[in-house]
Amino acid sequence: MSTVAGFYAVWSMVAQKLKQTLSSGKCNVYDNLGNFAIWQGDAMKLEWDSNWDIGEEQIDADHRDLYVTMVEIHKLIENSAGVELVTSALQNLLNSANAHFSYEEGLMRRISYPALNKHEQQHDMLINMLSLLIDNIELSNEEIVLGVIDFFGGWLVADIESNDAALGVFLKKRAYG
Repeated sequence: MSTVAGFYAVWSMVAQKLKQTLSSGKCNVYDNLGNFAIWQGDAMKLEWDSNWDIGEEQIDADHRDLYVTMVEIHKLIENSAGVELVTSALQNLLNSANAHFSYEEGLMRRISYPALNKHEQQHDMLINMLSLLIDNIELSNEEIVLGVIDFFGGWLVADIESNDAALGVFLKKRAYG
């Protein structure tokens, strides 16, 4: 088996695991209309939409940073940047996502947020997916990397519009309730 075929096999396993997780009802990666959230390439050209802010300063700043990093990765790939630059940008995305997820989950624990477990499952899935991509970047191609980034971007926007928006409402109710 060639190295590219090997990576496709690994990616197929990740995709299958993702599909099983989504269909189990334990993890939801759908937009607010119930459509599976895949971020199309054109969406990468969009600017941050302030309507995605949920009203929690650190979470909003993290979301903007994650979004900007994904746009930067997309541009690197479109401009045929070297594997070292793309890997570095992906590692930055992974580090930023880990920090954001840790903060968000910690906040949810402190406020006894009822959807914490669902968030943790989604976060773990995404961290594992990014880690697998980084670990196997030399075996991948532009299409695979863009597919992962587009998926992550679609998930981020859908998560903000549904799950994190609900967190924002929960926080506001606690503050004013």
